[in-house]
Amino acid sequence: MWKHIFLAVLVTGIAVVILMWNAGSLWALPRQIPLEDFFRNPEKVSFSLSPNGEYLAYTQPWQRRMNVYVQKIGSHDEPLRLTEATARNVAGYFWKGNDRIIYIQDSGGDENYHLFSVDITGKNKKELTPFPNVRVSIVDDLEDVENEMIIAMNRRDSRLFDVYRINVTTGEMGLVAENPGDIAGWLTDNEGKLRAAVRSDGVQTSLLYRKTEDEPFRTVITTNFKDSVSPLFFTFDNRYLYVASNLHRDKSAIYRYDPETGTFLDLVYEHPEVDVYRLLRSKKRQVITGVRFITDKGHYAFFDEEREAAAGHTRRKASRIRSWGSEYEPR
Repeated sequence: MWKHIFLAVLVTGIAVVILMWNAGSLWALPRQIPLEDFFRNPEKVSFSLSPNGEYLAYTQPWQRRMNVYVQKIGSHDEPLRLTEATARNVAGYFWKGNDRIIYIQDSGGDENYHLFSVDITGKNKKELTPFPNVRVSIVDDLEDVENEMIIAMNRRDSRLFDVYRINVTTGEMGLVAENPGDIAGWLTDNEGKLRAAVRSDGVQTSLLYRKTEDEPFRTVITTNFKDSVSPLFFTFDNRYLYVASNLHRDKSAIYRYDPETGTFLDLVYEHPEVDVYRLLRSKKRQVITGVRFITDKGHYAFFDEEREAAAGHTRRKASRIRSWGSEYEPR
């Protein structure tokens, strides 16, 4: 009996081999992708229109490093390269008006990022923070102010980031706020006034607030490492804050928050499965337009038809904006 079973298995196996042989390309191994393809720089990325919509900026490789290019919309001329990074990629850039690009770059990978300015003609290139062993971050690009922006820089003390207002044409700067030693982040209002900060000792985190820049910061609320009240940005009237918080709840949601009284006002958006931290807005129209969150992938929920149409997404119905005890539809 076992002999017959063995012969049956052997015959079946031979038949399978013959079928696989005849299948040809159906059973061929997939094309191997070179390892370097997974780490290669993209051809073009980080596209950004000038405020007047006449020019397009983006980054693409030059000397194997990502550099900033600009091209006039509709023109057949070759794009103009504005930067000369060869050791490390340009870390980031943005428009400052219609004729100038601001970008951030370190030196040879030391991660001491400095601030640079260049005209879209490639001329008037200037290093705005030429200080050794100093790192710069952007607090507010002040998009409505032609020649100024607000930065954080550890020039005074390598451990601490103070806030400065800098002229991007001349490089002149003035101190806005000095870090007392435990400030982890700063936030300006819609007029570019520094009015909120986050203090942290590694365990507890506090939200600080002041009504005007002439007043000292005061502590509004302190949370432990399990809870958070993270400021996102000011409401358009500069009176309240939008925050992401998981206080008294399982997952972070978006709220409108009164920093004067430390009171949660309206629940803007919550998701039943995941934390929500990203709130979208239109500064021009002064409306909250939606949220972004990640489940299996990134998703949007829109409150605003114009923003939704611009995104080209199939509408995902957003929860109505709810206040504690009442409801109202988003405008």
